[in-house]
Amino acid sequence: MNQTPNQTPNQTPTQTPTQTPTQTPTLTTAAFDRWVHLTLLAGRVRDERGDVPGWVMVTVMTAMLVVGIGAVAQEELEALLQGALDRVTSSW
Repeated sequence: MNQTPNQTPNQTPTQTPTQTPTQTPTLTTAAFDRWVHLTLLAGRVRDERGDVPGWVMVTVMTAMLVVGIGAVAQEELEALLQGALDRVTSSW
């Protein structure tokens, strides 16, 4: 049996001779629900619309990326798509 230096044979490893076991406080369901509401949900009331300006910004930026990539690499993308279609149709 492994013992720490200040441990008597009947003590648990987490308890030293001068310590007494402490009891952790318990929460009832109602108290826990109130704690959750006060700490996690308070001040976070949101309306049903969501984050419309954020989604508009994401949509506009995505459209700008598609247009920008299309303008720069249009010929390469057309050649890539045509090659893929030719491979698929030639195997039939």
